[in-house]
Amino acid sequence: MSMQNTQIICVEGLNFAYQKEKWVFRDVNFTISAGIIVGFVGSSGSGKTTLAHILKGLIPQSIKGFISGKVIVDGKEALKTTINDMAKTVGMVFQDLNAQLFNNTVQEEIEFGLHNLKIDLSNATKAMEMLDILDLAHEIPMNLSAGQNNALS
Repeated sequence: MSMQNTQIICVEGLNFAYQKEKWVFRDVNFTISAGIIVGFVGSSGSGKTTLAHILKGLIPQSIKGFISGKVIVDGKEALKTTINDMAKTVGMVFQDLNAQLFNNTVQEEIEFGLHNLKIDLSNATKAMEMLDILDLAHEIPMNLSAGQNNALS
């Protein structure tokens, strides 16, 4: 089977409301294959961030509401898997870049994520090599251009 035919995300019959009977969405169904890039667009309040929180496992683990359906991400049941386990598979990049970068160097920023996932910090160098940003290791993230900052997120 080719990588593009492998389902990485499968959502079936997903319903969610923060308050009883005030549905953010109902009966959402979709699949996303590995290697496919998807964007969710909509007006403010349409449920984009809520869906991201569900895919990441923040809902229902940390953020409460009324939820039903099936959400599988890389073989993990997002509604039942711990946030820590989901964080190994799913990440989020927030709209306000300044709110998510707070370390003194690029290397420290990458090591912060590795530390939280209990991954050997020596992997920071490997990650920077893969992203071709090793030359930025000792730069201050807030001094980089927006394009350079996006590589860190």
